[in-house]
Amino acid sequence: MAGLDDNKRDVLASVAKGVTGAIPLVGPALAEVVGQTIPNQRMDRVAEFIRLLDQRLTDVELAQIKSNPQAIDLLEEATLIASRSVSDARRLHLVNLIREPEKIGSQVYEVRRKLLQILRELSDEDVNVLADINLRGDKHARWKRSSEPITEGTYRSMSPAEREIHETNEASWPLSIGMLDRLGLLTAVRQEQDSDAPDRHIDPNTGLPRIVRYEASELGKLLLLNIGEISELHPTVNLF
Repeated sequence: MAGLDDNKRDVLASVAKGVTGAIPLVGPALAEVVGQTIPNQRMDRVAEFIRLLDQRLTDVELAQIKSNPQAIDLLEEATLIASRSVSDARRLHLVNLIREPEKIGSQVYEVRRKLLQILRELSDEDVNVLADINLRGDKHARWKRSSEPITEGTYRSMSPAEREIHETNEASWPLSIGMLDRLGLLTAVRQEQDSDAPDRHIDPNTGLPRIVRYEASELGKLLLLNIGEISELHPTVNLF
């Protein structure tokens, strides 16, 4: 594996031939997807993904992938996503999604392929927000990302660049929540009706009951489980 970083062409040749570097057992399965669809400038990212595969998967698992067309399809899709990934955390999530290939029958394959598509849409920060909400609740997750409040005078004294940074930081949380909610990874817990004030719980902007908090949905927990962010699901969930 040490030679993978020396020359991008060596990486491509190693993967394509499946003999001199990377992972011989599944190298040929990666050859076409790497050779035809991934630009050379992204080969470093693929090399890191291959290195993680080699470190994290056993020879038995690699052999099982080779003999399982559905597992190969997941590996090919994960490799494409890895070529666009800039963090080790994302690459590790992808490796975890193709672990235990002996479980990858038709049902698990369909689920994991959809989870790969969901993961493709999420940023690393989106995943971190989901994991934090699931672990300690949305209030703590929001607190971790909150910046010090500033006065109107301080804001006015900021340079345009400083204002842009401030506004970007302020937008990060609602953007992550919006994305996670849209993909069904969160469940909104809404305020209940008060018999003494029947309309008090209604948000005038949406016409719906106000959102009290967000929780990770069952789909959100399933994603976290499959990418290795949690070790088990709630006992009532039995998707496999």
